[in-house]
Amino acid sequence: MCVAPPCSDTLKNGSETDVDCGGSYGPCADGLDCLVNADCQSGLCAGLLCKKPTLSITAAAWANEGDPITFKVTLSAAINADVTFDYVTHDGTAKAGTDYTSLSATGTIAVGKTAMDVVVTTLAHSGYLGNLKFLVTISNPANATLGNATGIGTIVETTLSPAASNYVTGPNISGGDDQVCAVVNGGAQCWGANDYGQIGDNTTSNPRLVPKPVYGLSSGVQTVVTGGHFSCALVNGGVQCWGAGTFGQLGNNAANESHVPVQVSGLTG
Repeated sequence: MCVAPPCSDTLKNGSETDVDCGGSYGPCADGLDCLVNADCQSGLCAGLLCKKPTLSITAAAWANEGDPITFKVTLSAAINADVTFDYVTHDGTAKAGTDYTSLSATGTIAVGKTAMDVVVTTLAHSGYLGNLKFLVTISNPANATLGNATGIGTIVETTLSPAASNYVTGPNISGGDDQVCAVVNGGAQCWGANDYGQIGDNTTSNPRLVPKPVYGLSSGVQTVVTGGHFSCALVNGGVQCWGAGTFGQLGNNAANESHVPVQVSGLTG
């Protein structure tokens, strides 16, 4: 009569995947052979070896000042045990209590789960400080090994810098059929084709290969738009246009082109 060998005979036999463990003989410790997750105490069989999963935090995350920044802490695989870890914030150029709310706590990724969010509250401020950074680190994992342990948080500045008026930005630049205009330092500048005076520099020199200031619009310009061989600007609440006017598109009760801005009738600030 054949008798099944005991699971504690210090031999690999029966359905065991390693000595005295695996298969129907109970799970194996980390580093021992396995075939499926159930063969392992950790619940993870990777590369035919029992092992703990790797715990990592998002390397970088960001949000506008005043909005929360979310870091995701992840496991490389779900296991049959809770995974706990410590997490804490560290000042960089961003300072706790002024730019963000500090954290120091223990997190838990429950059995069968693979992720948990760590959310840092950022604080809005007045004035321009530029983008600010802080760190979130994780440590002391239980039932996991540590992968990437540091996340960099960036609080994105939402106030324009003192030099921002030198920049050309979204609604302040417009391209027409063959000319472009922009608001720069509160004034209007245009470049491109100028056969109808659509550059607005009191010439019809064609083309203008670099931006030229629009005559009389060195300040107070809020936005510019360009059309077919003509351009318009919102200036101190009023509207002025220049360039082709054959079809009355300059709005000054005339059907002639103008090489300098003219006031649109009835639309004054």
